[in-house]
Amino acid sequence: MTAGLVSAASQEPGPMLVDSCSFAAILTACTLPELGRGPPHTVPAPPTQTAPGSVARVRWSIIAMLMALCFISHLNRISMSVAGDERIMKQFSIPPEQMGVVYSAFLIVYTAFMIPGGFFIDRFGTRTALMVVGFGSAIFGAATGLIGFGILAASQVWLSLIVVRGLMGFFTTPLHPGCARAV
Repeated sequence: MTAGLVSAASQEPGPMLVDSCSFAAILTACTLPELGRGPPHTVPAPPTQTAPGSVARVRWSIIAMLMALCFISHLNRISMSVAGDERIMKQFSIPPEQMGVVYSAFLIVYTAFMIPGGFFIDRFGTRTALMVVGFGSAIFGAATGLIGFGILAASQVWLSLIVVRGLMGFFTTPLHPGCARAV
């Protein structure tokens, strides 16, 4: 049945050298050392043992960080309406209808890019997507506040707010799907 196979005990040279492998093991998982594929029976090292409390602590800290990221993102969304009603509309003489367009720019872009945001998570992974969300929210949140410091006319401030809030909506689309996948 096993013609052509040489056992490891006899150490006779032959075309096929098999180190203590049965015929079934040869067909499934045994490797040939003469082909440079490593030792025939390598067993992976057992996983390191950690204390059960430390794993739970790490999991809860990850959930706390994800909740903090969601909180900051929602704070950035809501703060624009408060700043718009309290200061921006009065300071730059922007009518309520135009300010409504600024508020809607975030939501329209956010809604339109939800599916591509999911593709981004699938392609680059959850960590990368959440990192992009965090840095994107920080950059465009700061850019929203810096718009009024330039020497711009009211129409330029209005267009700048639309662009910056739209980009913020674009960068925050993978937030909730990414957090759901991370958990």
